[in-house]
Amino acid sequence: MINPTNNPLYTAATEAGITITHLGASWAFEATLGHFEALFRRAAEYWVEPGITTDPASPVLVRWSAGRWYLDAQTTDGYQQTTYTSLYDEQIRHLIDQLATR
Repeated sequence: MINPTNNPLYTAATEAGITITHLGASWAFEATLGHFEALFRRAAEYWVEPGITTDPASPVLVRWSAGRWYLDAQTTDGYQQTTYTSLYDEQIRHLIDQLATR
C-alpha cells in the first residue's frame, strides 16, 4: 500500500484541516465545482463531461490514485463518475489553499 503521508499535498491538506477520505491506496477530499470555477476561471462545463451535474454547488471528489489526480463528480442520474484526469500538483496546491480559507 502507498503511504499517502509521503505526498506533500496530503500533508498540506491535513494541515489545512481538510477532511481526507482514505480509499485503499488512494486518498481524496471534497470540493465543489464552484471552487474550480472561481479558482481557475473556467466554467463547470470545462471540468466535467456531458451528463455530469454542472451546478457550482455540486460536490466533487478530488482523488489521488496511482500517481495521478482525478476529479470524480455525480452524473445527472445519480452515479459517481471520474470526469477529469488532467489535474496537476500546482492546481491542487492552489485548491488546498483556497479550501483552507473557507
